[in-house]
Amino acid sequence: AENGSTPSGVVTTFVAGQTITIKLSETIFHPGHYRVALGLTGPQDLPAEPPVDAGTTACGSAPIDPNPAFPVLADGLLVHTSALQGKQTIEVTLPADKTCTNCTLQVLEFMSNHGLNMPGGCYYHHCATINVVAPDGGTPNPDGTTNMPSKTGCGCSSVEVASLGVAFLFLARRRRKPQIPRS
Repeated sequence: AENGSTPSGVVTTFVAGQTITIKLSETIFHPGHYRVALGLTGPQDLPAEPPVDAGTTACGSAPIDPNPAFPVLADGLLVHTSALQGKQTIEVTLPADKTCTNCTLQVLEFMSNHGLNMPGGCYYHHCATINVVAPDGGTPNPDGTTNMPSKTGCGCSSVEVASLGVAFLFLARRRRKPQIPRS
């Protein structure tokens, strides 16, 4: 773990294509933004951190991809130059065609105008272990894709990272209308 904390061992299960809610509280202000990615077989499948251009500090700026491709689910979330007030909410949609067991959901926090952390550099890494199951009886393939039925359908620290300045990562299931199987 990046900050020496012990992972909670909690694994949450979601459905492929489901929109999930991530709640976080930034307890120590850092200007910057967040990125969410999914490693299908664990942290080793997470993308590299974006390159950082130094400014007046080692952590000047990092690019935001306005059209991220898997394994990045969203980038440039909660861009801020002043302190975030209270708990923040991010919603991301899991890929509809991918399933996994014990995969890693990562929220990467870029901190600008900041010195380098050891480890982590200009980033804090927040991770949760999740399962993503196939909707409506789809069957997972070994490559992580899902055969959909004919109807529609880390370097990481643990989730307890308050000592890093972010009390983080509560995943909530978003209510989903039950789907009635078609014959």
